[in-house]
Amino acid sequence: MRCNPWRWLWGLIPIAILTFLTVQWEHERIERDLAQRSETALKAAGLQWAVTAFDGRDGLITGQAATDDAPVRALKVVRDVWGVRISDQRTRLLQLIEPYLWSAAFRGSRVKLAGYVPSDDIRTTILGIAKATFPNRSIDDRLELARGAPDNNIWLGGIGFGMKQLSELKDGSVSLKDIGLSIEGEAADLPGYKSVKGALRNHMPAGVTLVAENVTPPAVSPFTWAARRKGNQIQLEGFVTDETLREQIFSHAKKTFPRSAIVDRMEWATGAPAGMAGVARSALDQLAQLKNGEVTLSDRSVNIAGEASDQPTAVKAVEALRQAAKDYKVTEAITYPKPAPAPVSPYIIKIENTGSSIDVTGHVPNDAARGQLMSAIRARFPNLNVRDALELASGEPASWLSCADAGLNELARLDKGGFTITDTKLALAGTTRDEALVEKIPGELRTTANRSCETSAEITYDAPPEPELVWRAAYDGKSTLVIEGDVIDARTRAALVQAATRYFPNAQIQDRMRIVANRSVKWPVAAELGLKMLSLLRQGEAVLSHLELLVRGEAKDAAVQTTVREQITRGIPKGYAARDLIDVRSDSMIWAEQEAKRKAAEQAAKEKADAEAAAKQRSEAAAKLTVEKQKRKEEASTCQRMMREVATSGTIMFDWASANLNSSSRPTLDKLAEVARACPTAKIEIEGHTDAEGTPERNKNLSERRARAVYDYLAKVGVGSERLSAVGYGETQPIAPNDTAANRAKNRRIEFTVTAE
Repeated sequence: MRCNPWRWLWGLIPIAILTFLTVQWEHERIERDLAQRSETALKAAGLQWAVTAFDGRDGLITGQAATDDAPVRALKVVRDVWGVRISDQRTRLLQLIEPYLWSAAFRGSRVKLAGYVPSDDIRTTILGIAKATFPNRSIDDRLELARGAPDNNIWLGGIGFGMKQLSELKDGSVSLKDIGLSIEGEAADLPGYKSVKGALRNHMPAGVTLVAENVTPPAVSPFTWAARRKGNQIQLEGFVTDETLREQIFSHAKKTFPRSAIVDRMEWATGAPAGMAGVARSALDQLAQLKNGEVTLSDRSVNIAGEASDQPTAVKAVEALRQAAKDYKVTEAITYPKPAPAPVSPYIIKIENTGSSIDVTGHVPNDAARGQLMSAIRARFPNLNVRDALELASGEPASWLSCADAGLNELARLDKGGFTITDTKLALAGTTRDEALVEKIPGELRTTANRSCETSAEITYDAPPEPELVWRAAYDGKSTLVIEGDVIDARTRAALVQAATRYFPNAQIQDRMRIVANRSVKWPVAAELGLKMLSLLRQGEAVLSHLELLVRGEAKDAAVQTTVREQITRGIPKGYAARDLIDVRSDSMIWAEQEAKRKAAEQAAKEKADAEAAAKQRSEAAAKLTVEKQKRKEEASTCQRMMREVATSGTIMFDWASANLNSSSRPTLDKLAEVARACPTAKIEIEGHTDAEGTPERNKNLSERRARAVYDYLAKVGVGSERLSAVGYGETQPIAPNDTAANRAKNRRIEFTVTAE
């Protein structure tokens, strides 16, 4: 048996392929394993910046090192990894920065990080600190890699501390120059200001020094400050601009009140008015002149209040404060003992109601008595202005206040008036529109005074003029009574509705009356009389206008007519007039009128039905015409689009400077004719356009002839000439500038405008 060597050869080929693939796979697995173990070793050595690449077992190190010795250390670490045959490094050093700078600025909703970091890992750490410190703010990372950073622990401690203080500010910035920290900005609030100040003073991180600090307290408006004296205690409250001013004010308070306890509740803030320090010192000086009191400042307003030993001391304190606060508005409320008033005789008190105010004159024994009297007056006249012109005087009767109280009770019942107390006698005088009060008040005044003083009263009845209102009640004779117009008050309105229900028990009452505040006894009587007379009629109305009652309508017979006429004459109140306009209509007259109305209604109904039928026919015809017009518009729109598509995609050419159609145009024109025949109801305008070469007159003439040539062709191939029109626009409507041959060719064109007939 002979051996065929070609069969052996075909068997070796797949073995060779498998061997090659195995070697390749194993090669890649070794490279991945070496790279993975090298990366782990570098990370353990704190050299994450280094990047390795392997070709088989041969390693290469690249990346940017943050320190001078870092490349050598990285090379040693990789060479010590088991399995690495050789290793080389092509690293480069980061830029060296001296001094090493870092900063964070907080403005609005953004935190901007700038300066340098030694590695991407530390950058990530700083970004984590920023996001944790400012969770609701966007972080703008502008940090760059560079060498030269201080000890990482100290440096990162300074960064974390700085950003924590920055978060307490409304806006500001913090920076590190090597390990020197600087911070500036305005605190968001007083607790934040205190927190930052305390941290900078007592809690700086180890190794970090404070180089510069300009943290200002928050601005407040209004800027307030106060000093209060209560017994042996002085309270200082409100705001000061800084610790220096606070110490100055506190020291001045200790000096001015050496035996008093000073309670300091002042806080830091900005926004103080100019000269505030001098005003505060003067406030303490003047407060020392008072027994008790306070001085309060709000922006450029100052108030001093309290109790002085006498008037000269009070005046002196106020004037001194005004001198110290020349640019401020100074007000005062200082009280002091006043000398006993001199006696007067006779002792007179007069209280008068003018209608718009209560005028009080005469004498009172003291301010406490004045207050009691004013309270009694305001309780009885809450809506009137009280004008107090009382003077202090002694010699008052023992029961003068009880006597005045009795007089106020009765004065409050009058429309206008007043009373005078002379020693132990009270005289009341006034007017009223309530006739019953004329006789009631004298006796009731005597009873209320209860022997506290002798009383007399002179009350005048002041009858108001009758209201000249317009009021009306109308009855339709079937089921509805309408009452409308003006009435004097709600009580009268309700009474008229009740009377209408009584006189018209089967009618629907429609109340459209409007209240116009007024007073009258007679007007309601006249209005109800009108309702009563109206109820006797078949239909009609009662009108009360300008003190005259008019009753008019239809009576069923002459007897009713006579009854109404007699009753309105006898029942109308004095000062009012009455008249009637009443027609008599019998039942037979009413029947005849109703029959005539029925026939007229039937005729009107027939005419209305005929008119509605004609209107319906016109409406249907108009709707049909509208649909037809819309259909033609849609057909014209489709035709317009298709003709433009054919014209745009095809060719319509003329011989040079003539209106002779080129034979190459026929396919396009035939397609246009086919489209035009598909929309037989549309009007087609053929527009000729030229470029700007030649004179305007020649171009217009040429465009018209070319449009006419297309017109003739379409008419010849079956498009109705009555639907076609040709117009030439010459060079007046270019679609491109006439500056190049290509653009001029665009302007030489035929266009089609299709409209519905």
